[in-house]
Amino acid sequence: MLTLETEGQPSLLDLCDVSGLAYSAPALIETSSCHVIVAEGPTYLVVAFRGTNPHELWDLIKDGEAITFNDTVLGPVDDGFSSDVYSVAWRLLPYLQGLHKPFWVTGHSKGGAEALIFAAMCENLGLPILGVTTFESASPGALPLVSELGGIDFECDSDPIPLWPRTNLLVPGLRPRALTHIGPPRGLIPNIQNHFLENVRPYLIEYMKKQGA
Repeated sequence: MLTLETEGQPSLLDLCDVSGLAYSAPALIETSSCHVIVAEGPTYLVVAFRGTNPHELWDLIKDGEAITFNDTVLGPVDDGFSSDVYSVAWRLLPYLQGLHKPFWVTGHSKGGAEALIFAAMCENLGLPILGVTTFESASPGALPLVSELGGIDFECDSDPIPLWPRTNLLVPGLRPRALTHIGPPRGLIPNIQNHFLENVRPYLIEYMKKQGA
């Protein structure tokens, strides 16, 4: 298991870096389109969902399943992303319960949307979730259970992914919380380069300095 040394709770940079490691570290649990890693800190865990791997067909298919439905437990949620989460939850939930530590959830892009859905699931079950922070996440659905959890959903520069419509080209995708903007002000021309974590990270450091974090 990956380890973190930050005491108390993970820093925003820790969460960003674990989200990045989800692309390369061996999965704790994975399916054809969902890849989850877990890092352990002194008193907490961090669960990270991997974003889209453009070389994997099933990831791209899930990105394209832009249908919102009303989950009887979670509320309005994206079908493709939620099916990913359900496909790993039956193994991931007992694993986390067995470690007896509170945890954060995080992810980037597609993984950010899945992190928010998983966080809603954990909140509904009364598990010791500390919060959920995402980076450039696609819209996961309204997820009212997430709205009171700690954490931040970051968007960077003019990245189009966080605002990309999922069900209607004229209506932005549903989200449980407002996005926190970092980097240059959003412009009219999309900048997909600042969707990638290596480009987001310097702006996150600037944000942390301004917040005194």
